[in-house]
Amino acid sequence: MKTPAIISFCLLVILTGCNGPASVKADETEDERFLNPEKTTYTFSEGKEIKVFIDTNYYNGVEEPYVRNFIDVTDGDNIVFKYSYYYPEDYHIDDDEVVDNLTFEIDKNLTEFEYLDSEITKTKCSFQLSCFCPVRGVCLVKSGIISGKKISSSEWQISACVVIYYPHNNAFPDFEPRAINFKGTFKRTY
Repeated sequence: MKTPAIISFCLLVILTGCNGPASVKADETEDERFLNPEKTTYTFSEGKEIKVFIDTNYYNGVEEPYVRNFIDVTDGDNIVFKYSYYYPEDYHIDDDEVVDNLTFEIDKNLTEFEYLDSEITKTKCSFQLSCFCPVRGVCLVKSGIISGKKISSSEWQISACVVIYYPHNNAFPDFEPRAINFKGTFKRTY
């Protein structure tokens, strides 16, 4: 007596399970459905500060120990900005997610600013490459220009052109100096 019910249930599952997901369009290729496109985010938080931690004992087995930095954004009295660029993902490559993160802080009383070269260190500006790759920590940015102007209580217009150096690990070819260049409207997060 249970056999017809089980057969009916199995047929129902097979018939309804063969339909594709509702979100899949008929003209989409498999690559288009699973590819995350590039994306850039611009955010800032008030009442925060950046704390820098320096690890001088890191050893990666490739070369001599080198200095590795880390940052932590904590409660404080400043405004912390974060620029993130998400590289497009390739459907055919596992763990290819890569994000450039540039983080810096300014005094909460400023309504506009400009930091040039060595002045950038006042902002604790740091770059971190987030990826499925060797642990790199963050690089403290020491040259370039960052400028901005407050547009409203929830937006800042900021432009930057900074040079990222990886002085601590020249053994890897992708650690060559490179520029991060952007202009965008940063939105407040809570």
